[in-house]
Amino acid sequence: MTDRRVRELFSKDKAAVIKAVESLSGTREGTVAERELISIVDRRLDDDGYASFWSIVALGRMKSLAAVETLLSVFDSDWDYWMEAATEALENIVRRHGEIVLDPIEEHILDHLDNDPSHGRIYAYSPIAALTASVRAKRFLVRMFEEDDELQESIAHDLIGFGDRRTLQLIRRAIHLAHETGDELKERELRDAYCIIDGAYPATPDHLHDLPWTDRWKMQLDDLGRTSSDTDDVEHEEAEEDASAKVEVDPMDEESRKEIRIRDGYRLIDFDIGAYLDIRERGETEEEFQRALRLLGLDRDWTVESVQKLIDSVPAPAKALAILTEHLDFPSPGSEDEFHGLFVDLWNETPRTELRGLTPMDMFFMPESKERSRRAKENIEEFLDRYSSQNVHVGSTDSAGLNDPCPCGSGKKYKKCHRA
Repeated sequence: MTDRRVRELFSKDKAAVIKAVESLSGTREGTVAERELISIVDRRLDDDGYASFWSIVALGRMKSLAAVETLLSVFDSDWDYWMEAATEALENIVRRHGEIVLDPIEEHILDHLDNDPSHGRIYAYSPIAALTASVRAKRFLVRMFEEDDELQESIAHDLIGFGDRRTLQLIRRAIHLAHETGDELKERELRDAYCIIDGAYPATPDHLHDLPWTDRWKMQLDDLGRTSSDTDDVEHEEAEEDASAKVEVDPMDEESRKEIRIRDGYRLIDFDIGAYLDIRERGETEEEFQRALRLLGLDRDWTVESVQKLIDSVPAPAKALAILTEHLDFPSPGSEDEFHGLFVDLWNETPRTELRGLTPMDMFFMPESKERSRRAKENIEEFLDRYSSQNVHVGSTDSAGLNDPCPCGSGKKYKKCHRA
């Protein structure tokens, strides 16, 4: 390392590290120091100390655009503090450089949807959420709220900062699905985000981001120069202090208990298909159907959204299809079959007012292992009987779950491939 300040990051001396990071924070982009900091982070697996950690902190304070890809790679590790530091660094970079940083972040999230063993992509959403004035950032989060089922409640909280009450329709739908499938933790987290967006109570402020970096990472700074034996001694002393403190602390203050009471009893808005379609982003099924409308010349009178409103209002799929194709002569039997297949997909994946925002696919893939009330089971059975009598196939669970890889080997999720 040619830059003396960069070399100081390997030091065990707390004062030396603080001085080096402070000095590097004012370094311009495109310098040797910036390149050396990026190199240290890239080779973090070879570092058994904190040099790569302080390099991340310095790059964030520099707001280094060149470091974005390297910082994203940190999310592929299972080093929690390093990932937290990389998140905050990316937030600083995004605030300085704006939407230009979204391309690699969005690509990272999409690439890790089905292969993220460390679950690090949850950290990648925060920098996007930092751009609260960006329509593009909000639209991506809305899209991923529907596609990234595993992190849906976290994304709901990322949407809070945009202050768009239209997102309540998305979250309301997800709350009902979580309730029906018995996912109590997810339902509580989604309800919390819903209440905050609807103004029932304020969001809990994140004071960590307001701290000076030396206070934010005090534990890591204090750890410099300690041996493993020293660390064990410190942890032992802290445990003894806790044991002798004999002070009972209420784990939940009255304000928190009040918020929980509000959250658990808060009345949700009724599902409205028009309001839902106004905020949601088109998925693969909707985009494919819109292309089909265009190819058949139906886009002069219909959009995929207007077709979905039709689906919501008509109980029989044959009737909806007849209305849609009333004046259409298909160019070939093959094109008619293909269009009918796309319509079936859209039918199965369109939320229904009568189902409080759920889709036929949601209903069909509810886990059998979850306990549901007798009334809910009867409603589902009645619904499936009615739709199966209309010869609209709602899928099969014999070979794969909705989010499992399709058995055909395409690499797509089952719900996006051979669902029938």
